[in-house]
Formats: sequence, structure tokens, C-alpha cells
Amino acid sequence: MTLSRQLFTVITMIILIMLGRMFWISLDNTRSYLSSQMQTQTSNAVDSLGIALRPHLAKKDIAMMDTLANAVFDHGYYRSLLLTDMQGQIIIKRVNSDPIRDVPAWFMHLLPLDAPKITAVITSGWMQYGKLTLEAHPGRAYVNLWDSFRQLLVLALWTFLIGITAVLLMVRGMLKPLRAIEAQAIAICKREFPINDIRPWTREFRHVVEAMNRMTGKVRDIINALTERAENLQRQARIDELTGLPNRSGFMPALAALLDRKGQSSSGVFLLVKLDDFAAFNDLVGYPVADRLLQNVASILEEYCDMHREALAGRIGGVDFALLLPEQDENTASQTSLKIKEQLDALANTGEASCCILLGATLFSGNDKPGDILTRADTSIAAARTDHALHLQHVGDVVKSNIDWRNIITDVLAQKRIQLLSQPVRSIGATPHTIYYEVLARIHDADGEPISPATFMPMAERLNRMVDLDNMIMQMALEWLAAHPDEHLAVNLSSASLQHIAANGLTKTMFEKINYIGPRLLLEITEHAALQNAETTTAFIAEAHKAGVRIVMERFGSSLSSFHTLRQMHIDFLKLDGSYVRDIATLKENRFFLQTLLDIAHGLDIQVIAEQVENASDLDCLQDMGIDAVQGYHIDKPKPLSD
Repeated sequence: MTLSRQLFTVITMIILIMLGRMFWISLDNTRSYLSSQMQTQTSNAVDSLGIALRPHLAKKDIAMMDTLANAVFDHGYYRSLLLTDMQGQIIIKRVNSDPIRDVPAWFMHLLPLDAPKITAVITSGWMQYGKLTLEAHPGRAYVNLWDSFRQLLVLALWTFLIGITAVLLMVRGMLKPLRAIEAQAIAICKREFPINDIRPWTREFRHVVEAMNRMTGKVRDIINALTERAENLQRQARIDELTGLPNRSGFMPALAALLDRKGQSSSGVFLLVKLDDFAAFNDLVGYPVADRLLQNVASILEEYCDMHREALAGRIGGVDFALLLPEQDENTASQTSLKIKEQLDALANTGEASCCILLGATLFSGNDKPGDILTRADTSIAAARTDHALHLQHVGDVVKSNIDWRNIITDVLAQKRIQLLSQPVRSIGATPHTIYYEVLARIHDADGEPISPATFMPMAERLNRMVDLDNMIMQMALEWLAAHPDEHLAVNLSSASLQHIAANGLTKTMFEKINYIGPRLLLEITEHAALQNAETTTAFIAEAHKAGVRIVMERFGSSLSSFHTLRQMHIDFLKLDGSYVRDIATLKENRFFLQTLLDIAHGLDIQVIAEQVENASDLDCLQDMGIDAVQGYHIDKPKPLSD
């Protein structure tokens, strides 16, 4: 029972007891008064009638005695009148047999009134002439008592209603600060930090509200300070201050993580931009103009990052810039490289100065290491120095070309040429266990040969078939979960599917299945996809939580976004981008940043997962830092989802 109900019940019982006691005392006093009044009235009537009858009784004037008796008895106040001589002979007798009207029998039974009977001897001097007996009739007294009862009852009811209303308002007003404090505490659990404007008139509650506000403010300030600290650390460690692009420390781990994530299916083009005679240019024009040129080069590369999914750009040296564009075949890579070269050439010839800007380009595959890619790009730069032309370095036939992707995707969906793999996400600590399995998809063509997901997925998204593909994978995952009631699966949602579900909702069949599966289903969404429409994503996460589905934000940190998104979206797990995890044991700046991130996430009740854990030293370092769970080839490799 709530405190308000307890207080209301106790105060109501006290009011009822007090009113009931007062009601009974008032009614009993009225009854006593009426009984006393009947006694006095009857006694007075006997005395006065006896005096009036005395001379007529001596003369034995029966007619006059009847007249006097009728004058007293006919008012209805008496039940019987008896006049006898001293020998007991009845001279006058009157009886009032009328019943008591307008008063309930239960009331007379509950509050009985004793009708007094008074006897007096009529004398004159020493002579006794007779006896007069008069018994009161309680009818009038009962009527008066009944009227008093009703008036007291109405007064008591009105008093009770007014008192209860006043108590209800008082309890509500008194406990309103407690409800506000409860809402404030719930909001803090939801990673919100509101301040209560209520100032209770009760001193104790006012102090509690003020203490809660101070605590909320301090927690909010701590979280904000940690957030700002983490963002500053991230910018200082990974962002070039002048251009806003990732520096070498930010770009190279991201490149390695992307190649590792894509695996053998990686493909695309890597471009290296070098301002060849920048030192002389800087001496000639000065720092402001030279800095502006660097910023303009960075702006061109950023444009292509915005246009291409998972593209990476960075300033990897004082005069060196890099741009990686995944999922580019040779023809597309050549066209894109030529377009970028034209923009850079136009930039170099703006008249700001004659700075030579060289562009080297190389295709890459999943077998390449970051060092191999940079070496080929440098070779392309060396060739460009001689003729200032574009030299695209090849690594063989790395991607399919001239294939009707629409027919391939349609065939894959129609024939269900998708095999589900799973890789565990395991907790670390005293009792490690598998939290869930992440679902991975292996896609086959009509000949049974695997199709690179790194190529297939972007093409499906480009042809607006990603929602259909995600739906099929989701249906297969839900069917597997239904057959394995003790397992937990995480399904990846693409940006297109996330926006589609958020806008249109789930189909009725899938909604029923998800409700049935409940908390055994997790959805993984990328940080980039979540931030495309933060408001829609937040609403989607709230709906998912209603069905018990948990949300994982993966690749966190890859977009270099604000940490305030953690407070806006009530996610359950945070999966760090692999670029922050690889070689964590040797990279001090990454450990410092990761520790700050862990403090923020744990303060917001979010579990942190580290992916791409590839060796024991990194695992030990992560465990010492307090990471919640890990995933990677060192933990377990992807395996077919068992039947």
C-alpha cells in the first residue's frame, strides 16, 4: 500500500472514530434530556392536576373532575391517567393507545426511552381523598429524538465529507514532493537529470527535495564533465586540429579495423594526397594561406566521405592526406580518382600559390595490410611526380564487374541462399558466460559460391533491397530462437531497415514473433545509422524496449560523434569500434580514452563490449580496465548456427 493511502486510511479512521463518538454523545445527551423532560413534565402535571381535583373530589363532582382530567390528558403527552379513591375504587380512567408514528421501530429499539409513571395522593389538611396516577407517553419524545438524530447525522456526514476532502487535499499536497522525487529518481535511471522546481511548505520534505536537486546536479555535472573529457581526449588523440580530419593515430587503426571487419571480402580504392612542395609554398605565402590550402584539401575529401558508405579520410602526415573508399570496382575507382584529381588541380591553380598537389591511387583487397596499401599508394605518387597523371595501382581482379546485381539479389532472396553464422559475445570476470550470439550472414550465388558481404550488402542497399534482405535474416533468426528457447541472438539492422521500421513499424507476423521471443532478441545498430535521425531512432528504441528487445549500438566511436547520444538513446549495450580495441595493451592514449568511456557508460547503466579482440594481451588489458564483454577471433570464430 502506498504511503498516501496509508495516511489517508489512518486519518479517515481517526475522523470516523471522533465523529462517531461525538455523534453518540450528542444523541445520548438528547435522549437523557428528553427523559428528564418527561419526568419533570409528568411530575408537574400530577401536582397541578391533583390540586385542581382536590375540591371537586371532596364534593364528588364527577363531571368537573372529568373536565379537568380531559383538559390534561387530551394533549397526547400521557399514555394513561387513573384516579381512585382511598379504597382503590376507580373514579376516572383514561388510556391513550395510539401507536408511535413517524419513528422507525429499530430506532426505538436502539435508543429506548423509559416512560415515567407518577402517583400522588390528593389530600386536604389531614384528609386523604384519593390517588392520582399519570404515565407519560414517549411518542413526542421519540419524534424529537428522531429529528435530532437525523439532523446530527446530516451534520456528521457533511463534516465527514468536508474533513475527508480536506485530508485528501492535504495528503496529496504533502506527498506531491515525494512523487516528484520518485519521478526524478526514475529519470536519473533513464539517464536524464531534471531539477525539481517544487518548494514544499513542509520543512522535512523541502530539505529532501533540495538534497535530491543537489545530488542530481552533481551527478549531471560529473557525467557532463566525463563526457567533455572523453570528447576532448578523443579529439586530441585522433583528430587533426587544423582540418578536423582524423590524424594518423585515428586513421590507421580505423583502416585496420575496417579491413579486419570486412575480412577477405574487402575491396575498394585507396587514395593518397601529397602536397609535394608545401614547405616552399608555406615560406612564400605564409601560415594563414598555407593553412587554408590544407583545410580546402580536407574539405574535398570530406565531401566523398559524406557520399560513400564507410569511407575514411584523414590527415596522416603534415602534408599527406588519405581517402579510402570501400566497395569500388576498377571502373568506378578510376572515375572517382580522376574527379578528385581535377578538384585538387583546380585548388592548386586558384592563384593562392603554385603548390604541387599529387594524387596516388591503388585498389586493395582483403589480403592487403595497411602497410601494403600505403606502399602501393606511394608508388603511384612517385609515378605521378614524373608526369602529374593519375596512376591507379592494381592488385588483380579484386571485384566482380558487369554483373546484373539486381538479378543476383532477387535470386538470393527468392531461393533463400543465405546461411546464418554466429559469433559469441562473452562476459569477462570471475564467471564468464556467453551473453548472446551475433548473427552473421553468408551469401551464396546460384553455383553455391560465396558472395562477398562487403560487396553484396552495399549493392543491396544501393538497389533498395536491404530492407528485404534484413527481413529475411530476421525471420530466419526468429525461427531459430523459437526452436532454441535458452539462447539469445543479436541481429544487425542496416540504416535502411532501421529507418523503415521506425517509420512504418513491424509487420503483424513479425511483431507477434518478436513479442513471443521477448528479451532473447537483441538488435544491433551502428552509431552512424542511429545518428542519421536521432529522434526517430530514440522512438524506435523505446518501442523495442516495450517488447523486451535489447539494443546494441555497435561501432561506437567510428563516427567521432558526441557522447551525449548515450544519454539521449537508452541503449543496453555499447560495442566499441575495433579501432579502439586493437593493440589496446600497447596504446596508452586508447586506454585512457576507453577508461573514461567506461566510467560514463557504467554511470548510465550501459554495458560495454569490445569487439575485434585478437590476442591474450589485449584481453587481459580489457579485463583489468573493467570491460563488460568481449568478442573476436581470440574469443571464438564465427560458426554456422546450429540446428
